[in-house]
Amino acid sequence: MIRVFVAVDLSQEARKELARFLDRLAAKRWPVRWEPAEKLHLTLSFLGWVEEDKLEVISGCVEKGVRTIYPFTIRLGKLGVFPNSLQPRIVWLGIKGDQPTLVRLRRSVAENLIDVGFPAEKRSWIPHLTIGRVKKECSYRATKELGRQLQKLELSEFEASTSVDRIVTYRSILKPSGSEYVRLSDIPFNKT
Repeated sequence: MIRVFVAVDLSQEARKELARFLDRLAAKRWPVRWEPAEKLHLTLSFLGWVEEDKLEVISGCVEKGVRTIYPFTIRLGKLGVFPNSLQPRIVWLGIKGDQPTLVRLRRSVAENLIDVGFPAEKRSWIPHLTIGRVKKECSYRATKELGRQLQKLELSEFEASTSVDRIVTYRSILKPSGSEYVRLSDIPFNKT
């Protein structure tokens, strides 16, 4: 069994801009483990542990899901935290741009996956990139202060955009140093 998710990758320009932003955040020495920019992606569906023989079925669902989608553009947006600013655990960046098409893409792929037996995700979907995780040993007081600092952070507009013209299926390999992602398939949109 392997851990699998379906995602949208960022453009090289967006990754470079994001790397500079993450370097700025890392310099603050907050109790956060920042993700490397080259790993970041926009998850559309996290499928969890699946049998390897299901990969063709997953690819078929994604191909069917992108049939009516044409390339569109997104950009990185505002900083946010999950679950809230009093107890931040995940630090994320929102997504701006063609939100209606992005939501339609995600819904189309998810519906096809549900049709072949994958469970529907129970949480509502907020398009975002997880850029950091608060360290587990962080005290309540330090976590609350971190949330306050993140809310005060001046965030300039991200300029680089990403033309979304394909979906990637990844395998996630869990390691003590963090997860590693291996590209399994790359499914382009209809270009006509």
